[in-house]
Amino acid sequence: MTSELKNVLKPAVHLCLKNALGVRELLEAARWVFVDQAANELKDAGEKLNVSRLAIMTGLQRPVVKECLENRPVQDPSRFTIRVISTWRNSKKFLGKNKQPKVLSYEGDNSDFAKLVRTVGSDLHPGTILFDLQRLNLVDVSPTGVKLKSKGYITKRDVKKGYEHLARDTEDLMTAVIDNLEWKKGQLPNYHGTTSFDNIDESDLEEIRDWIFDKFSKFHQDVEKHLATYDLDLNPSSKKPGGKRVMMGLYSKTT
Repeated sequence: MTSELKNVLKPAVHLCLKNALGVRELLEAARWVFVDQAANELKDAGEKLNVSRLAIMTGLQRPVVKECLENRPVQDPSRFTIRVISTWRNSKKFLGKNKQPKVLSYEGDNSDFAKLVRTVGSDLHPGTILFDLQRLNLVDVSPTGVKLKSKGYITKRDVKKGYEHLARDTEDLMTAVIDNLEWKKGQLPNYHGTTSFDNIDESDLEEIRDWIFDKFSKFHQDVEKHLATYDLDLNPSSKKPGGKRVMMGLYSKTT
């Protein structure tokens, strides 16, 4: 597995080199990731979480494991922000007669915006989510309420958020491929395909890029609307336990 691990690490090392990070920073991050992932696997298996078990699983010394556990970061508000936007766009509770997101009242615990945030199930205060939406320039706030002005969350030139999305998408892609490699029940659980052409003229790239963006955007919106009909936050059901996650990612590279 050494060669495979090297190939998996290449994008991470490229990211480090682009941001003046060296081996020391990579190793520091790897320690935390090992501990965090091992802790999650113990939790998923219903096993007791303790430093000794994590030390055995990761090969790290106990003081290092303890330090990593004590410094596990809190969840980023923008994770919830993305879900808030999706719920706002797809839940009948927050859509007008024209099937467009309503302008929501936002003052007080019983405001429409507070109800939206609670629908997502976040422990964060609605004011925190509203701040994040304003920071990302995704809403207009006025005395009449808060209005969603973006069709979705798109990372533009926010470098930090862009790399956070890269990390999450990379993790999902890798686990999807691993699921396919380990699957033994017949049809593969995850779609994984790539289309590549390597002799296209540079003058045609802009037209191709625009065509891909248009197709992907429409498909993404169709998938979002379809999955929203199954989401139990949007369609509560006492007969279904829920808790499972479905994600779809699209990417293109035209260079």
